[in-house]
Amino acid sequence: MEMRQSLERYKLMEGVKESHFIDQDLRPYMAAFSTGLKHYDEEHYALAIDSFEEALTQYWVAETECRAFCQGPQKFDGNNYPTKSSHLYALIADHYIQVLQCEHDCVRELATRAGRLSPIENYLPMHYDFLQYSYHKVGNYEKALEATKSYLLIQPTDEDMLENLEYYQSVLQGQVDMDQITPRQDLVWFMDRYQLEKELLQSVSSELGIIYMDPYGYEGRIPLHRARLFYDVSEKARKIIQSYFLLNSTLYFSYTHLVCRTAIEGQQDNRNDLSHPVHADNCLLDPDANECWKEPPAYTYRDYSAILYLNGDFEGGEFIFTEIDAKTITAAVKPQCGRMVGFSSGEENPHGVKAVTKGQRCAVALWFTLDPLFRELVSQSEMV
Repeated sequence: MEMRQSLERYKLMEGVKESHFIDQDLRPYMAAFSTGLKHYDEEHYALAIDSFEEALTQYWVAETECRAFCQGPQKFDGNNYPTKSSHLYALIADHYIQVLQCEHDCVRELATRAGRLSPIENYLPMHYDFLQYSYHKVGNYEKALEATKSYLLIQPTDEDMLENLEYYQSVLQGQVDMDQITPRQDLVWFMDRYQLEKELLQSVSSELGIIYMDPYGYEGRIPLHRARLFYDVSEKARKIIQSYFLLNSTLYFSYTHLVCRTAIEGQQDNRNDLSHPVHADNCLLDPDANECWKEPPAYTYRDYSAILYLNGDFEGGEFIFTEIDAKTITAAVKPQCGRMVGFSSGEENPHGVKAVTKGQRCAVALWFTLDPLFRELVSQSEMV
C-alpha cells in the first residue's frame, strides 16, 4: 500500500506521464488487452480492435506455454510419496491426472495478474465482448457476428449477447450466408478440448476422492438489473453515511464487496468464538499496548465503514463494538435484512462478528475514503 501511495504521488509530479510507468510483470497478452481497453474507453475502436486481436494472439501463445510447463516429474504433497507396493499403472494414472489438472487450470492461471491470488472475472470471454462492439462501431457486422458467436461458445446463456446475436443476424439477413460465419476455430478447438478434459477430470474425481474445481467456475455475468440494484443500494448507503456524519467533502467508495458467513457443523451451545476477529478498519489494532497503529499494511486511507445486512434468517453473527482492549463489548447489533451499521473507521471503533451458529449470514461490506486517490476503480481500463 505504501508503494501504491508513492506511485500516486509520482504521477502528480510535473512532467510525469502515465506512459513513464512500465509494469515489468505484465504479460504480453495482458499488456495488449490493457492497451485495447484504453483505446476502447477513448472510443478509438479501430485501434482497440488491433490491440484486442493482438491480445488474443498472444493469449494462445501463452496458453500453449502454460500447458507445456505442466509436463515434468510428478509432484507430491508433503510426505505423500508412493510406497514400494504401489502399482505401476496407478502411478502412471496419478501422474497423468496431475498433468491434466495442471493443463486444465491454465485458464485460471492466465487470467491471474502477477502478485494476485484471484483471476480476472470473464477474462477470455471479455476479448470477444469488446471485439464484437468495436467491430460494430466501425461497421464490420460480419466480424461482430463472428465475435458474438465466439463469446456465446463460452457463455451460451448470456442474455445480452443473445440479443446482440439476433441484432447482427437481422442486419446481415440476405447479405451473407449466416452459416458461413462461425465462432473462431482456435476457440472452437480450445473449448472442445476443455470440455473433454472437464468430463475426464469429473469422472475420476469421485473414484479418487478428488474435488473437481471448474476453472471457469468464477466466470460469468449477472443481469444488468441486478448489477444496477447493487450499485443503487451501495450509492444510497454512501449518501446516508455522508449525510449522517455531516461531511462537507465528497465521500468516495474505497472498496465494496459481498460477504457471507456460514455456520460450521457440530455443537453450537455456549460458543464464544468470533467469525471475524476484533479489528479496526484503518489501523493495526494492538490490544496489549492499547494502541492502533495507523501504518501499512493497514488501509490507512479508509475513513468510514458500513455493513448492510441482506438477510436475518440465521442465528448468531451479531456485530459487536469493543474497547481498544478488544475484549470489553460496548455495543452489539443484531443483523436483520435492510439494517445498516455505519461508523468511522479508526481506533475509536474496534469491531468484530460473533460466530454464526445456524444458517448463513450475508451482508454488503462498504468502506469509504475522503481521499479521491484511493476511490474504488470504476473504468474498464482500471478494472484489469
